[in-house]
Amino acid sequence: MPEFESLISRSDRSFATFVPRMVRSIAIAVSEGSKTADGNATWLRIFYATNRQLNASKSDTAPASYGSERVDKLSYGEVEVAVQSQPRMRDNESAAILRLEKVSAMDNFSISAPPVVLERDAWLAELRRKAASFEKPGVLLFVHGYNVDFANAAKRAAQLSYDLAFPGPTVFFAWPSDASTLKYLRDGRDAENSWQASAQVLSDLVEALPTGPIYVVAHSMGNRVLLGGLATLFDESTSSRKAFREVVLAAPDVDQDYYRLNWARRVQNRGPRLTLYASSHDLALGSSEFLNGGVRLGMGGTALYLDPDVDSVDASRVAREFFGLNHSYFGDSQTVLSDIFFLIRQGKDADKRPHLRRVGSLPPYRWELH
Repeated sequence: MPEFESLISRSDRSFATFVPRMVRSIAIAVSEGSKTADGNATWLRIFYATNRQLNASKSDTAPASYGSERVDKLSYGEVEVAVQSQPRMRDNESAAILRLEKVSAMDNFSISAPPVVLERDAWLAELRRKAASFEKPGVLLFVHGYNVDFANAAKRAAQLSYDLAFPGPTVFFAWPSDASTLKYLRDGRDAENSWQASAQVLSDLVEALPTGPIYVVAHSMGNRVLLGGLATLFDESTSSRKAFREVVLAAPDVDQDYYRLNWARRVQNRGPRLTLYASSHDLALGSSEFLNGGVRLGMGGTALYLDPDVDSVDASRVAREFFGLNHSYFGDSQTVLSDIFFLIRQGKDADKRPHLRRVGSLPPYRWELH
């Protein structure tokens, strides 16, 4: 079970009372949502929804799984992901904030069993049951990016759930990426063709939790999937907007002008807070700009997208740790993931999160991670 490093100020009584309550919640969540696989690993139960085609098992050594072909009907289910147990946080009474000690490596996560397919009603009932427990923490949704297969989407969702110590159910939407670096353009088409499916998944979560809270993290091209779905849902249902608490746009491979002209007015100020993480050292988005001919929403530095209704976080300083090669810095950087922890787990505004520095005296503000 994760340990915590809490840096608690003597004068901050509200935070001091929050930590024991949070630890109790996570203790219950671990006993409810995961099980020990062996002496060194724990199994995490992760829920999924997908518009990928289910490929039947061909042998005992090749279990059934979801491929890259798109289908019209959504499938629902759960998958168990094993994580090699390791300390995530530690308790230190002398400090003033709660922070991650380190981030889990993706190779610590593995899947050895096929996904368990559930009927939609059973899936919703299970989400509803789990999300109503543990002091009602809500649900965490992850939408993967380009060049990701079903198994790796499940592992990244499990990593976020584990490192954020999220006590409620974690869900990932697996849209049909081809999981090939050479099929970028086809992934782009499948992302756009998954808007309606995304809207349905978001609607399903609202049906399970009408008042939320629902937290969403989308990465890279997955932001096209998410934003198209959110815009569609919010246009069709004003009541659904109150269920969403936080929406994280991580390194979005989205054209800035397209977002500003087509999605900004349809998703901003309509319920959830939007937080953008961008970097000027993201070479994958540089390649995308070359291919698509437009500045990407996930670009930082002088290209950072600024809007009074979006918390735009420039992660260029910390993304440089990865020499610009890591497009997944949102989940691999301790600093970025720690900031997401404060955002999702504690609901802290940008000016209250310890790793952020505001640049500018008037909105729209630029926030820099350090």
